[in-house]
Amino acid sequence: MAVIASEDNRFAEHNGFDFKEIEKALEENKNRKRPRGASTISQQTAKNIFLWPASSWIRKGLEVYFTTLIELFWNKERIMEVYLNSIEMGNGIYGAEAVAREHFHKNASKLTPEECALIAASLPNPRKFNSSRPGNYMLKRQKKILYLMKTNYYYCGHQCSAYLYQFLIELHRVVNLQNGSQDGQKLNQLQPVIDYIDKNFRKELTLVELADLIDLSPQYLCRLFKECLSLRPFEYLARKRIQQAKLLLLEDKLNINEIAAEVGYNDCSYFCAVFKKHEMLSPAEFRSLHKKAGN
Repeated sequence: MAVIASEDNRFAEHNGFDFKEIEKALEENKNRKRPRGASTISQQTAKNIFLWPASSWIRKGLEVYFTTLIELFWNKERIMEVYLNSIEMGNGIYGAEAVAREHFHKNASKLTPEECALIAASLPNPRKFNSSRPGNYMLKRQKKILYLMKTNYYYCGHQCSAYLYQFLIELHRVVNLQNGSQDGQKLNQLQPVIDYIDKNFRKELTLVELADLIDLSPQYLCRLFKECLSLRPFEYLARKRIQQAKLLLLEDKLNINEIAAEVGYNDCSYFCAVFKKHEMLSPAEFRSLHKKAGN
């Protein structure tokens, strides 16, 4: 949470790109000698994992592509996990666990909110700013980050991405087909199953039922999903259900039990657990924070 508050306080809101922050940075950079960026945690993760540090238009273009893919195939929790284990958090120190041991002599799970905020405060330049020896600048940033953590500011205004999600799958399929790739042909073969899940996600679906749609064995269907989407069929189904649940939560017409049933979950407790795994907050928290953002 400290890192979200420090680096990307709309992490739970955007789909990889914070257009509000980009507009703000463009306006501010008109009067700044040294321009500031507006990269999100998702963009930084894409750069750290797949690309190189030197800035260029080519790298930025590839960063957009990889950011889109990780937002499509990973949930927010997974993106944050990869980010925290790949970024430099001290001079030559990579990952949350490493910096916790080096600077605070404890496991990352034992860090206090104040220590987490100090680590987050160093992220603009971890080689210059040392979380174990903070100066006045870092202490001021720590105070601001702790405030943002306390108020949950970084969660406000979340909007759903269901249509974007479907568009990106279709875009990925078309691009691969145009390139004549084998992956594109496989995704095209899988499309009837994807369409069927999208239309029938409220029902209790079985793997055999899905596999029969395209005359495959259940085992090969799972393999095809993994190769094309890096997801199992029921992981895709869960994402579809969560997307619809977010829309219903934002409408604020049904209670959480009713929403769980509406999107295909007979057990509300299980629905809440799946929702929290995907979104890093419970359905009730999601609805409450959205209401606060609208006030």
